[in-house]
Amino acid sequence: MAQLVDMNSLLAILRHEIGELRRIKRELNLIEHIPAIDNFSFVVFYSPYLKREHVDSILKSMRESDVVAIADNHLLAILPGTDKEGAIHLFEGMKDFLSEEGYYIIVSYPEDGNSCEGLLESLKLYARSMGRSIPAL
Repeated sequence: MAQLVDMNSLLAILRHEIGELRRIKRELNLIEHIPAIDNFSFVVFYSPYLKREHVDSILKSMRESDVVAIADNHLLAILPGTDKEGAIHLFEGMKDFLSEEGYYIIVSYPEDGNSCEGLLESLKLYARSMGRSIPAL
């Protein structure tokens, strides 16, 4: 079951995850990109039907390593070891669960940014290009 945290903690965990992945890559002397080791996705999911009573079911469908925060009708998630395709698969299932309405925006480390600020800037850019809103980060 995924961990539910507040928004401030989510951003701290995002920074921590980036630092941890950099440390692991450095200590293992990895030159090439290995998605299972040095990759994660950060997702903003919106559904007009996202309610508190859905959150427990959603958390149970996710891995223990995943971290989630809720802001109004938005669910934000850090998915360690998950590329964009894996994140798309998970959030398409969530859209199905919540009546097919809504959207998600996915950024991946290090593809879309190699820092917390870079990832958040990519997320905001993708949201603007799609005409979508995201919670204040």
